[in-house]
Amino acid sequence: HVQRGKPGELPAGTSAAATGAVVGGGYLTFDTRAHRTVNLQVGLSYVSESGARANRAAESTNYSQAARSARHAWDDQLGAIATTGGTPAERTTFYTALYHASLHPSLFDDADGRYLGFDNAVHRVPRGHHQYAYFSGWDIYRSQIPLLAMTNPHETSDMMASLLRDGDQMGFQIGRASCRERV
Repeated sequence: HVQRGKPGELPAGTSAAATGAVVGGGYLTFDTRAHRTVNLQVGLSYVSESGARANRAAESTNYSQAARSARHAWDDQLGAIATTGGTPAERTTFYTALYHASLHPSLFDDADGRYLGFDNAVHRVPRGHHQYAYFSGWDIYRSQIPLLAMTNPHETSDMMASLLRDGDQMGFQIGRASCRERV
């Protein structure tokens, strides 16, 4: 649902957030009369603003390099399984499903390895590893995780370690219902 408005205005029918409430969102406008193309780099962090700046700097590149890098990464991911047979439509369906299976879980740690845990404390993953989040929790242990274990064994190992860390931070091992809480 998108609320239209002007900067500084609250959507109709809403009031200011309670003190200490987390409010997120925003929008930007650009004068594109002289230059129709807008180039923008964004850094995200669940830890801090300085973490977001460091994440952006760690991946900072120009548009062409970023597009080339993304294209190569997806070519590698989708090329991990070669298909033969079937119709072109069936192969398209297969690779579309492989693409969707590869979108999540996704990286959750900053470039320096810090991440916000389920206990709302900042933690750091061991060097050379990553924290993953956004597990769907719906039978992925029967389908998506075995697939990812074959195509991306190192990343899948980090995903499983992430679930164990999440469970430790919550005081129990994660189950299907608790996977939704981070989304």
